[in-house]
Amino acid sequence: MKYDWRIRDVEDNGEFLSWATVDYLADGKVIESETFCGTSEEPPGHTGCELARAAAQSWWETQEYTIEERLGPFGLEYWREAREEGS
Repeated sequence: MKYDWRIRDVEDNGEFLSWATVDYLADGKVIESETFCGTSEEPPGHTGCELARAAAQSWWETQEYTIEERLGPFGLEYWREAREEGS
């Protein structure tokens, strides 16, 4: 099975509130949708679109990789932390 996601309906109210919807896909079909609301008043990373993208990426990783591949020695999380420390 091939997993993917797409973000749609990215909007804002013209002030601080923003939102976006993510569709979770399996073999090209939407299996679930989720809407995220955020604000530009918070630190970076908290708009509706940014929250939707983070959730979608996390969901995708749980579908594509085992927990050992994500959290084990030299797994995805190890490399993510190594990149952050190097920044």
